[in-house]
Formats: sequence, C-alpha cells, structure tokens
Amino acid sequence: MKLGLKAPLLLLLAAGCAANGKKYSHYDMGQHLRGQNKMEEAVAEFQLSLAADPDDPAVHNALAEILYANGNRDRAIAEWEKAIASGSTDPAFYQKGEKKRSVEWIGDGVKAFQAANDEIIKAYMEQAGEYFDKGQVPEAAATWAKVVALKKDHLEAWRLLGKAHKKLKNIPSAYEAFKAAALLSPKEAILQKEYGYGAFALGKLNEAEGAFGKWVELDPMNPLSYNNLGAVLAKLERYDEAYAAYDKALEKQPDMVAALNGKATAYYYQKNYDEARHIWGHVLEVAPDDPTAKENIRTLVRMGY
Repeated sequence: MKLGLKAPLLLLLAAGCAANGKKYSHYDMGQHLRGQNKMEEAVAEFQLSLAADPDDPAVHNALAEILYANGNRDRAIAEWEKAIASGSTDPAFYQKGEKKRSVEWIGDGVKAFQAANDEIIKAYMEQAGEYFDKGQVPEAAATWAKVVALKKDHLEAWRLLGKAHKKLKNIPSAYEAFKAAALLSPKEAILQKEYGYGAFALGKLNEAEGAFGKWVELDPMNPLSYNNLGAVLAKLERYDEAYAAYDKALEKQPDMVAALNGKATAYYYQKNYDEARHIWGHVLEVAPDDPTAKENIRTLVRMGY
C-alpha cells in the first residue's frame, strides 16, 4: 500500500502523546511508531508535528523516508525539498528565531538536513534517468541540474547533464556541464574531449587547446585527439604546431579526411595554395565525394592554382 499525506489522524493529542507514562513529542512518537512498523500512525504523528512547526527539517525528512520506502517518490521528493528549504548544515541556523533549541535538537536538525540532501539526490538521479530513458530529455536535464545545485561535486550528475544538453544541442550548457565534470575528474579522456568540443564551438580557444592537449596525453593512440588539437592550433594561427598535430593524426590514420582537410585549410590560410591543392587532391582520391575538398579545389582553380 502506498502511503500519502492523508493518512488518518489516529492519535489526536494536542499536548503530546503518552507512552509508558512518559510524554513524547509528536515527532518522537512518530519515530517510535515507525520502529513498530505502524507507518500510517507514524505519518499521522509527523503531520501533527508539522502542524505545530512546519519548518522542522527532521520531521519533513522522516516523513519523506516513509513515503519513499512505500513507493511514493514524488511526494517524498516534495518533503525532502521542504526539509532542505527549512534546514541547514550550520548548527547556528537552528538557534535563530524565537524558539531556542537544545543541543540535541540542533544535532538532529543538522543530520536531518544532510540526510534529506543525500536522499533527494538519490531520488533525483533515479527520476532523471527515467526521464532520459523515456526521451524526456529537457525534464532529465532540469532534474540533473537540481542535483548539481545541491551537490556541486556530483561528477555523474555533471556528466549526464552535459550529455543531456548535448542531445538538446544546447552548446553553452553542455560546455558548462562537461567543464565542471572535467575539472572534477581531469584524467578522463572522454570528459576532456567533450569539454574541448564545447569550448571550441563557443570560441574559447585557449580552453579548447588545454582540453584537447589533455585528451592527447590521456588517449595518445587516438588520431581524433591530435586532429582536434590541430584544429584549435590552426585557429590560433600557430600553424607549425597545427601541422605537427595533424601529422600525428595522419601517422595513426593516414587517410583521415578530417586531418587532411584541416591541414590543407591551414596551408590555404598561409597562402601556400599549391600545398593546399595537393592535399585536397589527395582527399578526393580517398573520398571522391568529399564536399569540402571539391569546393576548395574549385576556389583554387578560379584563383589560378
């Protein structure tokens, strides 16, 4: 049975509940009932506690845990959001306002906030994955964004957020996400690659050079890493370095059309038109229908080369 927030209020005690002659708060009684697996009664007690103090993160967290355990994830998330909105990891937070809390209550509040934070992140990750698998990519991206807002160093959320924005063709947001992921895990070649792509597309050439340079270091047998480094170096008009990078790519894959086109383009911008035409001619031997080589050779012919 799924528990909602409208469980019957079975224990309506305004001043607190009595058990074995001892007075308990509604929160304490709710926890006691949870321990006895009396979940509906526990929910009722937590509701009474929130009626008296709607900003108690410990109660919101306890209620969310019950809801989540019973499969009511959306309601659980709502309660965890309330716990986070009304709580803090700073003990001083719980001493503000008219009510002065005991040291024990402050500790409970801090723990409840931290627990709520952890649990809602877990729920958000699960929810975002389901959205993405169903093709609801904007909803997945929005949910992964909630995760990184709560936990700035959540590597997997940044990685998946970048993937979602890339799929949505949202280059600035994909760049930000992959940059954050690459900074958190600098030895992952795929993250340096994606970070570099985003930086290059946005004209952040120095960042792109750094990312592609790390990609080369981490994946030195991949011709694409050298090709992309060559492309950014050419954009920076560091042509000798660009040629060296393109040559490395071509050592590993001699007929790599992207590297051949990139190298020819660099020669074209240096006005070495003969060498550019020679390389584009080779491209057409490898890929006779390549549109870049065809169009650029036509341009050179019109120029008299």
